[in-house]
Amino acid sequence: MNDKKTILERASEFFPHVETHVDVSGTNRKFVLNLREVGSDGGYVVRAIELEVKNGYEFEAYSETNPFNALAIVRSKIRRGLAIKYLSLENECNALRFDEFQGRIGYGGVIIDGQFIPFTELCEILQVYEGFSINVSITDPTS
Repeated sequence: MNDKKTILERASEFFPHVETHVDVSGTNRKFVLNLREVGSDGGYVVRAIELEVKNGYEFEAYSETNPFNALAIVRSKIRRGLAIKYLSLENECNALRFDEFQGRIGYGGVIIDGQFIPFTELCEILQVYEGFSINVSITDPTS
């Protein structure tokens, strides 16, 4: 049997399947954790997907050597990701609390603060910054 498969099988016995984390507003958010081995050279990816929320928060981390390193990285990403709230509700419309936001690209929109924002609404949010400069950075979720 392959040593890396053995590591993955052994890690799976101790690996948590669901965790709860608290966001900046005090809301408990439950995540299902998926562990998988990737590539022929090995490596492990842990993906945390928010339960009970369609298009909610998702976090991912990679470790070349150890699935528990990937778990520690994804936990850190969850804590950081839940610590800042980028959107506020103003006059029954979403608005940016700061002049920046982080999120995830989804089909037909973006997910900000664990909430799906259609591209049309994102354009409305950004229009208040007409005349300003914008920087967009697209990154790999495992980085």
